[in-house]
Amino acid sequence: MSNNLLSNRGREILPKDGFMYVFDKFNFNNTKRFWRCRNKDSCKCRIHTGINDYIIQKKINDHTHDSEAAKIEVEAAITKIKTRALQTMEPTSVVINECVGPLSEAAKATLPNNSSLKKTVRRKRQEIQMAPNNPADLTTLNIPPAYTMYSPSNGNEEIFLQCDSGPGPNRILIFARSKSLDILENSKIWYMDGTFKVAPTLFSQVYVILAEYLHGIVPMVYILLPDKQSVTYDHMFLMLKNLRPNLKPKSISCDFEQAAIKSIKKAFSDVKIYGCLFHLSKNFKKQVGVLNLTTRYNNDADFSISVKMIISLDFVRLEDLDFAVDLLAQHLDEELNDLLEWFEDNYIGRTNRNAKKCAFPSRNLESI
Repeated sequence: MSNNLLSNRGREILPKDGFMYVFDKFNFNNTKRFWRCRNKDSCKCRIHTGINDYIIQKKINDHTHDSEAAKIEVEAAITKIKTRALQTMEPTSVVINECVGPLSEAAKATLPNNSSLKKTVRRKRQEIQMAPNNPADLTTLNIPPAYTMYSPSNGNEEIFLQCDSGPGPNRILIFARSKSLDILENSKIWYMDGTFKVAPTLFSQVYVILAEYLHGIVPMVYILLPDKQSVTYDHMFLMLKNLRPNLKPKSISCDFEQAAIKSIKKAFSDVKIYGCLFHLSKNFKKQVGVLNLTTRYNNDADFSISVKMIISLDFVRLEDLDFAVDLLAQHLDEELNDLLEWFEDNYIGRTNRNAKKCAFPSRNLESI
């Protein structure tokens, strides 16, 4: 059908020179296509084209109305919306915005309202029952078989939902290809992180485990978690080890979330845990803002260097850390004392400094 459009009834529409023609029928020996003007009630214009080239071979009658360039753009956008709705699982708003964004201002002025466009997307998806209704809770969540499978480019299907902890408020789902689990099982270096922005309804986060593969870092496992509690991470690692009993990473790089770190140590007692500089810097910058130091940090070069000296403590060898902290504290601006204490309490810990106990086991981490 090339770049032709579709009517609401699924009939092929041919846009030509600012007019739209609806396919009517073939000639007696199927060598030509007959088309009628879309405004058939008021316009008797008809055209004949070849079977595949859509070149006008004959025109019967002139149009009784003006050309409709803007309407053609709109029809093309609606056809794209219908196609995209069927072929993707994108949110309705994304489907619409991607298809109507490039339209001319004249075309946008003749678009159906947003509510009508949303109904178009929903109707097309309901035709094939593409997506089930959102569940009320994790107990009633029902996963259709199609959502548990993965279809590579070769067309073969394989299991993608590797493990489901079962109905309940603490439900955990593990998605991975079998090959990815094999790679993870043989990998000694892992990277782990959770994200909340893309977590589906009812789940708190998508937790991703990556491993070194073919000279790169590749996502291997995607896990939907209901919360960030230690017991949840414990259950997650237990499920993974049931899938692949020989999982034995030598090192894991992750953020500084205490619950996750405790569970990692429980699941893999000999593993070396490396903190992530990206997450450390992000949290550090946030705390600078909490203490109302951002303006001075951005405008005072010497003050900025002093702030950066605090975060650089995580690159000091453990045996030299207490000395380095004491030395830095003596030379820091008094305004930075609270920032240094926050950094000690949350990341590098204290060893009976100022009669305070180490609050976070970061000293057991190997490095940043």
